[in-house]
Amino acid sequence: MIRELLRRLNFVLHRGRYERELEEEMAHHLAMLEQDRPGPIAARRQFGNVTTLKEESRDMWTFRFLEQTAQDLRYALRAIAAAPLFTITASLSLALGIGANTAIYSFMNAIMLRSLPVYQPDRLAIVEWHAPKRPGVVKGINGTAHRYQSKGTTSPNFPYHAWESLRAQNGVFDTLFAYTYVQNFNAIVNNQADAVGGGFVSGNYFAGLGVPAVAGRLLAPEDDAKGAQPAVVLTYSYWQDRFNGDTSAIDRSILLNNQPFTIVGVSAPGFFGVDPRTNPSVFLPIHAIPSVSQNPAREERSRFFDDHFYWIEMIGRLRPGITIEQAQAATRTQFAAFAASTAASPKDAEVHPEVALEPGGAGLDSPYGPKTRSRWK
Repeated sequence: MIRELLRRLNFVLHRGRYERELEEEMAHHLAMLEQDRPGPIAARRQFGNVTTLKEESRDMWTFRFLEQTAQDLRYALRAIAAAPLFTITASLSLALGIGANTAIYSFMNAIMLRSLPVYQPDRLAIVEWHAPKRPGVVKGINGTAHRYQSKGTTSPNFPYHAWESLRAQNGVFDTLFAYTYVQNFNAIVNNQADAVGGGFVSGNYFAGLGVPAVAGRLLAPEDDAKGAQPAVVLTYSYWQDRFNGDTSAIDRSILLNNQPFTIVGVSAPGFFGVDPRTNPSVFLPIHAIPSVSQNPAREERSRFFDDHFYWIEMIGRLRPGITIEQAQAATRTQFAAFAASTAASPKDAEVHPEVALEPGGAGLDSPYGPKTRSRWK
């Protein structure tokens, strides 16, 4: 390997000499063929394309990728120098376009968040963890994960038992509710097939947010339990589109991925969940995930029994008088204990010192409680 590298470097440093030797060698082989063939044309036909053979020889001697990159850079610089006004105009247009897109996204994000009808959003906190390196306790993530520092990871996703543990032990939240991804369902409503987006939420999700029902009731803890009767909540817009706002839709059955669910209620107008990037039409209990999956047994095992599979997200409502710093300290300690209990070694549980809570809020003037103003982070 080293000998090969030195040989190629030697060619780069003495390219002119090697090119002359290559030219002489090609001419010598052609001359020999012409002696055995009737004329130079027949000799060249047997020898092959001289230019192609030279390129193949150079490929064995040089760093072709680097040479081509250098050629492309030289060409680009010549093109820029030949048309400086066009280059400046294109660069400014690209910069303005990126800036405009960022501004439009931020503006739309603020509008969407401001429209969420939840109660006292300034008391909500998002739970997530950070680790300087990928922790050994995390074997898989279904959700979002981002780089933290140079080699670390940050994610809002936790195992199901971590949520149960934090909810049972903490003294800093009035409630700690959970939710997970939105997926598409094959739905049959009124004998008509449809494709709808649905989100999975814990039984205390709506109560924790303080979202009221405009018809029927919303999901409760007893709906989110293994063996519970399958229940579904419709969003206000979906209720209007498919049932014309008719309250007789309550207690009717719809099929989601060929599984029957009873409509128990309709959420408040304008409520689309806590993630402005999604727009679900229905909300199902988290324990309904296996029933609408292609492999129910595998889904149940991975979701509810694997403490190394991180997939569920959490939001807590702070108790009155509890600061975000107090909540962060308490949750760090509790999750550190949980992570240690699932780790094969103390090194695997290095996730726990980096658990953090970020002050949340839906950034709105809520029509369902005291007027506040904040925003999600």
